[in-house]
Amino acid sequence: MTMELENSTHLDASAAPRIFALVVAIDKYKSKDYTNLTGCKNDGERFIHFLKGVLGVPSSQIVFLADEQATQKEILDQFDRFLINNADINRDDAIVFFFAGHGSRINTPTGWATESNKIEILCTHDIWTAGDEGREVWGIFDYTIDEYLRRLAFEKGDNIVVMFDCCHSGGLARGEETTNLRVRSIPPPPYPPPADLERKVLSSIPKPSARAAHTVIQEAGSIHGVVVGTEFSVGSSTQTLVLKAKEVGAFETMLEKGDITNAEATVSHWHHPTLKVHSSIRHSSSHVAVVPADEPAEVAVRQHDLGKWELERFDLLIREYADRVVHVDAEAERMKDILEAIANFNSYLYRAGGAAASFAGKVKIRLNRIEDIGGEYGPHGDDLLNVPVSSRSGVDVKEAIITDLAPRYGFTLENHSDIDLFPYVFYFDPSDYGIQAWYTPPSSTMLAPLKRREAVDQPSSFALGYGAFGTDPIEFYLPHGRKTDSGFLKVFLTTSHVDYDQRRPAPISEISSSRGGPKYSLKGTWTCETFVLTCENP
Repeated sequence: MTMELENSTHLDASAAPRIFALVVAIDKYKSKDYTNLTGCKNDGERFIHFLKGVLGVPSSQIVFLADEQATQKEILDQFDRFLINNADINRDDAIVFFFAGHGSRINTPTGWATESNKIEILCTHDIWTAGDEGREVWGIFDYTIDEYLRRLAFEKGDNIVVMFDCCHSGGLARGEETTNLRVRSIPPPPYPPPADLERKVLSSIPKPSARAAHTVIQEAGSIHGVVVGTEFSVGSSTQTLVLKAKEVGAFETMLEKGDITNAEATVSHWHHPTLKVHSSIRHSSSHVAVVPADEPAEVAVRQHDLGKWELERFDLLIREYADRVVHVDAEAERMKDILEAIANFNSYLYRAGGAAASFAGKVKIRLNRIEDIGGEYGPHGDDLLNVPVSSRSGVDVKEAIITDLAPRYGFTLENHSDIDLFPYVFYFDPSDYGIQAWYTPPSSTMLAPLKRREAVDQPSSFALGYGAFGTDPIEFYLPHGRKTDSGFLKVFLTTSHVDYDQRRPAPISEISSSRGGPKYSLKGTWTCETFVLTCENP
């Protein structure tokens, strides 16, 4: 292809575009295991010609590494110095990373978690040769590219273009394989558990047949907090009725029968345990109940002055691992909302189930530092969750004590069961009753991210905070002035996708079967595990 520069619009040098580019092009490889290429260096040069000649990017805003210059160390050093830590780059400036050369796909190192036990690598000039410290160079892992791009986006914004001109087959001629090496994409931010416990459900349900038996199914189950007796208010422009849950499954619920054509449903009463409160505030709902002082309660609310409140927490985990007493500035009406939020928080934190699930106890969860050592970005050091179970709070939990707050961390879930699973990971912050979704599977049509084990001694793995699943590394910190701080990690494992966002519509359906036919069976199961994450100054 010939570049037509004559008719291009040239920019005034005094108004140079805010574009910065790191261009890597490799024709020559040091290892005899890799055939040299033709055209990569030329592609890199022509791309730079485009940046300079067409877009007017000055040479000072471009770094070009070709052949012998394009070692693993130099590429990563330039990524760090020229892009991530370049004071001349302002936030939201355009940043380009261009790579032309061999790409490859290899088995993962032991203990690493990927979808297929494979990782993809960019083949640097010195791949499979001894590096400066005598250590074999493995190229640049997709894990590492993912992490460097995340750091770059954090420092400079996400106006980033990445261009890979390579294939997976590092030992074959360039271009013989059409699949391109790609950086793992970042999924849309997952929806957190709801701030309230109301659920709107839009439905379009066929008119019942006079000759068939009908079962009404709601797509919400025990994992959402539904119990036998939970009431669904079903209404339309011409009718309103209340249907109760008569049989509750893991992810769906069988309701009482009723003619609910073209109806809309709202949970009107969850019928699960209510947050019991000692308080002078007159407040009662399906989630909160003020009880006499001589009865047990999870929270006591005391007013010290106008708009000044004290909360004393008695629930098992918070009284053991968090501040028992906190102070809140709020109007009385706002305190009612806070009590509703506490009810929601406790409902999810203490939700239990699935002890009889065949995979219960067969998923091991590890917490490790995530480090880049010689271009290998992954888990290192001790597993901070390799500790005995503690029952001191009255709830069986493992507590990770994190004293080194400088590194970033990641979790690895190992599936030793014979069932494909969907993991859901939430962090509960008792300081403000916030719930953060650290991972929820982004699509209802996706395959289970945590695959069944490959063999008895070969568990499959899922990475959170590193690797191929597009999640950010986890950074722990202590609030200002504190020497210790704890929060709770809750991991739900399910046999099918679950929609935790109760703000979105979810269907009610009506199942018809002939009289005497098989009864509709509620499907699926789930289990969960709770951990304490404690940060401490050593």
